[in-house]
Amino acid sequence: MTLTNLGVLYYDTHRFADAEATYTEAAGIRRELAAQNPAAYRPSLAQTLTNLGNLYVDTHRFTDAETAFKEAAGILRELAAQNPAAYRPGLAQTLTNLGALYADTQRLAEAGAALKEAAGIRRELATQNPAVYRPDLALTLNNLGVLYGRTHRFADAETAYNEAAGILRELAAQDPAAYRPGLAQTLNNLGVLYGRTHRFADAETALKEAAGTRRTLAAQDPAAYRPDLAQTLTNLGALYTDTHRFADAETAFKQAVGILRELAAQNPAAYRPGLALTLNNLALLYHAMHRDSDAKAVEAEAMMVKL
Repeated sequence: MTLTNLGVLYYDTHRFADAEATYTEAAGIRRELAAQNPAAYRPSLAQTLTNLGNLYVDTHRFTDAETAFKEAAGILRELAAQNPAAYRPGLAQTLTNLGALYADTQRLAEAGAALKEAAGIRRELATQNPAVYRPDLALTLNNLGVLYGRTHRFADAETAYNEAAGILRELAAQDPAAYRPGLAQTLNNLGVLYGRTHRFADAETALKEAAGTRRTLAAQDPAAYRPDLAQTLTNLGALYTDTHRFADAETAFKQAVGILRELAAQNPAAYRPGLALTLNNLALLYHAMHRDSDAKAVEAEAMMVKL
């Protein structure tokens, strides 16, 4: 336990090699203990394996992450068969982690299977204890929506996003600080989905609500939420461009560029790519408006940002 706690400390302070060494030692001890007394020590072994899996994901060791998550899931699945109340929540979390890993490594069918199983568990848990498990269910549904969008299952993506948004809207009414950010992200995702499926009025409604929420959040905590606001403004600009509302598109893109310029001045590595992309979108818009001199000026800035 002490080694696990030390590993958490190293992980949180980005000392990943030290975190791996302590987690690995802890897992070795717990594996030996679990061989002698499975009932007492297999749960803690699963916890350490999950920590190792998260570490491997962050350090891009995806094969090792899969091995750790799958072993943890196997343990938790057996434990949950004996004591569902105690171990199904942990199983759902590990399956969510595994699903995210599969999605990141383009194993989309396996990602869908893991996330659907996690959502099913969390939906059942949420019926028994809504206050505790509905937030987790919304998170998994949002992940499923992203996955379905990537695999062109647009109706399924809409269903998942709408269910997640419904949950988060109710939660945000009770605790805005905790749940409005998640609601805004889901609405942003839903708006992008509607744009892809040419439901432009629905897309605008979702994106404008997301932008309004993110604008309010950014006024309270600029460092945390201005990047998200820029994302939604860029999405709105793209939507308005597609629907030939060029003046609205210009306003949205220019607001996003203004935010991203300031962010890129503070953290170039994180924000210059997004600034360059948004500038290119603005340049394309100016070409569509036959404002070629403006387009060339913006293109020149985008080139400088990329250097």
